[in-house]
Amino acid sequence: GAAVGEGPLELGRERDVRLAPREAGVREDVDLELAGPRAEGAREIEEQRLPSDYRAWQDELNKYVRLVMPPESPFSVLLTENLVGLFTCIFVRSDLLPRIRLPGSYAVKTGLGGRYGNKGALLTRFVLDDTSLCFINCHLAAGQRNVRRRNLDVADILQSSNQTLTSNDLAFALGSDGSMAMDHEICLLAGDLNYRLDLSRDTAMTLIEQNRFSDLFAADQLQLEIRSNPQFGLRHFLEAPICFAPTYKFNRLTNDYDSSDKARVPAYCDRILYRSRTGNMVQCTSYKRWDATVSDHRPVSATFSMRVKSIDRNAWKLVADRSVAEFLHYRAQLLRTTSEYFHCI
Repeated sequence: GAAVGEGPLELGRERDVRLAPREAGVREDVDLELAGPRAEGAREIEEQRLPSDYRAWQDELNKYVRLVMPPESPFSVLLTENLVGLFTCIFVRSDLLPRIRLPGSYAVKTGLGGRYGNKGALLTRFVLDDTSLCFINCHLAAGQRNVRRRNLDVADILQSSNQTLTSNDLAFALGSDGSMAMDHEICLLAGDLNYRLDLSRDTAMTLIEQNRFSDLFAADQLQLEIRSNPQFGLRHFLEAPICFAPTYKFNRLTNDYDSSDKARVPAYCDRILYRSRTGNMVQCTSYKRWDATVSDHRPVSATFSMRVKSIDRNAWKLVADRSVAEFLHYRAQLLRTTSEYFHCI
């Protein structure tokens, strides 16, 4: 990966980091796979018990990470989490483990009114240096017309909290405690979001054949909600330009869109979005579709470059102490002025 650079930051310094949903990892660029978390102290955290299917997936991921990554820079599993058909697994370059703390994860069920995990999300998080990151792996409600249900799933996921993750660490945004997704300075969200195209099948197929992806995207329900619905939970998330054909729905083991009696309209169901508290913390450097035919979906991947901060604790304490002193001085003045006023009347 690329070297970590440094730049000025109030009360600290910044480092350039790259994130890449590829082999699920953090590299010193830092190559992160969009797949899940475990963290510093990570070597001391017991390996989580996984059902056999997920264990097989993790074993395969481990094998390919070892195959494609340089042996002098080994990767370790940071965290894993699973929920019915969802599985998250994040790998971190081993020498970065000392810079990572506060790992955590939890699942949110949204199927059958929150009782079943066929739909829902896995939220995994950690802190790198002094920047908090949250990864959301989700599967939202299906159906061409179920936009409102999908929006409610998003709200349930983003408003969920886990009190076991509570912390007063400075890495969390705006003084929050890290128990919710939006408490983190950087959020990456990926999965089968199931938003469809508001087009007829014939129109969609014609646009696909002509590679008119921008015209397809203009009819995308997700982007329509982001642009026009002020209450939508993902309205502040960004997405790189889509320059590939829809990812759903295919006849399995072929490159042909659905030819069943339902003849579903092709759609961009599979997406990767991102959000940062300040505008220049994250940049998407690639966004691709892959033509694996084992599923009726096509997988997508994205790579990211991000900046993480490192706080000078001594400088922070000086500023904090000065702010407290100024507040106490102002409060004393206010109490004295108020007392004099009411004494006069």
